[in-house]
Amino acid sequence: MTDRFPPPSRAATWLLCCSLLAASAVQAQALRPSSGLRAPAMPSTSVARTADFIVALVNSEPITNSEVRQRLVRLEQQLTQQSAPVPPRDQLARQVLEQIVSERAQLQLGAELGIRVDEASVAQAEQSIAAQNQLSPEEFRRRIAADGVDINQLRNDLRNQILLQRLREREVESKVRVSEADIDDFIRERQGNNDVASLQLNLAQVFVLVPEDASPDRVQALQARAQGVADRARAGGDF
Repeated sequence: MTDRFPPPSRAATWLLCCSLLAASAVQAQALRPSSGLRAPAMPSTSVARTADFIVALVNSEPITNSEVRQRLVRLEQQLTQQSAPVPPRDQLARQVLEQIVSERAQLQLGAELGIRVDEASVAQAEQSIAAQNQLSPEEFRRRIAADGVDINQLRNDLRNQILLQRLREREVESKVRVSEADIDDFIRERQGNNDVASLQLNLAQVFVLVPEDASPDRVQALQARAQGVADRARAGGDF
């Protein structure tokens, strides 16, 4: 499933979650979405508000109706704030459920592979979001508190998103293979093409490895190193 929603622009950017990643080939046993997902506005009675039930299982780990409803409400609010079209609630609820199932399966795989996210990485991600919204960490926390967002839930969501990103990077890296024949073909193509008019720009990337257990100071030092390389490349240095 691929969701095509415009990116959010508010400080609560994390809510939409970059978790709209392509689902990995992980088996997940999911139940059919319950008709409870079609519930209209939030229930008015205290009994209805506390009622909850399982709508799906991912390798015996339950996904509850309240989880789906909470994310569904957040997504509807974001789409409304962006003046984007909001799909029918039944359709959106099923998309949200599929997204959560995919995420949960990937998180389980990441845990099995031993991928861990330390507190320093979570703190760095929180600071980055605050900086992107031109807020200090304290201002950012006050803003999300005013929006009714629990800081612990935010940090847990960030942790999950970092884990998913690392899992995706590991899967991509494990599938990238360049053979000697590929290298020879590339060299021959470049040697045989001296036509300036057909010259193409080749872009390259420099990756600076950040250990999973790196301290905030170490992360900052590595960021400065990466920025220095980028600055030299833009200035015409030898990439």
